[in-house]
Amino acid sequence: MQLFSAAFCNFITEQTQHLIAYLNILCKNSICLFGKGDNEMQQNNTEITLSWRFNPEERQTVADMYWLAFQEILKIPLGPTQKAITFLTAVCDPNFALVARDTAGNILGVAGIKTAKGGLIGGSFAQLRDVYGTWGATWRDAMISVLERPVKPDVLLMDGIFVGAAARGKGEGTQLLNTLIEHAESHNFAAIRLDVIDKNHGAQRLYERIGFVEVANSDIGPLRHLFAFQKSATLNYSLKKLPQRGELTKPYNFE
Repeated sequence: MQLFSAAFCNFITEQTQHLIAYLNILCKNSICLFGKGDNEMQQNNTEITLSWRFNPEERQTVADMYWLAFQEILKIPLGPTQKAITFLTAVCDPNFALVARDTAGNILGVAGIKTAKGGLIGGSFAQLRDVYGTWGATWRDAMISVLERPVKPDVLLMDGIFVGAAARGKGEGTQLLNTLIEHAESHNFAAIRLDVIDKNHGAQRLYERIGFVEVANSDIGPLRHLFAFQKSATLNYSLKKLPQRGELTKPYNFE
C-alpha cells in the first residue's frame, strides 16, 4: 500500500497514489539509492549546501515543512494537523530526500524522490492505524485508492518538493530540481516525472522553463471536494538528450 505523496510539487504531490500509495508506503525496506559519491554537493558562490538524506532527529522538522506545503490537499486524508505531523514524522524516509541547508545546517528545503525501491513518505497500514485507529486508517486508505500511479524502474518520480517559508523566492527550489536532474542522469534514469495541480501555475512554469514537458492531464472529478484541486498535469523531463538546466549556472560536484 502507498499513501498520498508529494508529487504535486510546491503543491507537487498531488495526484495519484494509494493513500499509502501516495505517501509511498512500500518504503518499509529503507534501501539506500545513493552511492558513496553522491553524499554531498555544494554550489559555488552561494551559502546553500545540498546533501542527500536528513538526520533521523530531523524527521519532525521535515514533517512540519511537508505539512505546511501540502496541508490544503492532505487536510482530509491526513488531518487533523497534529495527527498528520505525528504520522508524517513516523514514516518519512531520510534515504529518499535531497536537502538544502543554510550555513548553520538548518533545513531550507527538501526534494523527495520515489522509485521502485521506496520514497520520501513511507509507512504501513499498521502505522496509519497507530495514529488514526482502525476505522480512520481504513477510510483514509480507501479514499485515495483510485489515485494510484505506477512507478517505472527507469523513471525517477518526484515525491514532493517543498521549501520553508523563510527561504521561498530565493531559488532553493530551482537548485534542488537541477541537482535531481544531474543525479537522475548520472544514475541512468530515462526520465524524471512529477505532477502539478491546476492551482499551481507558477510551479508548472518553473518546471517547463527548466525543461519539463507536459505529457498528460487528468481530472479527478468529484474527488475535487476531498483534495482541493480539480485537475493535475503530469510533466516529464527526458534524460535521453543533454539536459537543459534552466537557471543552473554551474553543475554541482558530488564529493
